[in-house]
Amino acid sequence: MGSRDHLTGGLGLAGEAASVVAAFLSTLEASLPLPAGERARILAEVADGLSSAIAGEIEAGLAPAEAARAVVADFGEPGELADQFVAALAPRPCR
Repeated sequence: MGSRDHLTGGLGLAGEAASVVAAFLSTLEASLPLPAGERARILAEVADGLSSAIAGEIEAGLAPAEAARAVVADFGEPGELADQFVAALAPRPCR
């Protein structure tokens, strides 16, 4: 397995579709300044969402690589998504 396969191994994707998703998840992982366990939880959640959305696009008639590119584009920039997760997990001041 390649270095990014740990990110997509359980998604059932192959070829270009797996590469597109792995690149997205790898960039997201590198953009998350969080402890390893928290990063792993977020990556699993995002991977599951990507997988479900890609499956839907394939069922609608898109080729796997085309479906992966479309879904990744819909998810937005990995760095921005990472910022949203970090903001959501930031401690809130007590009132």
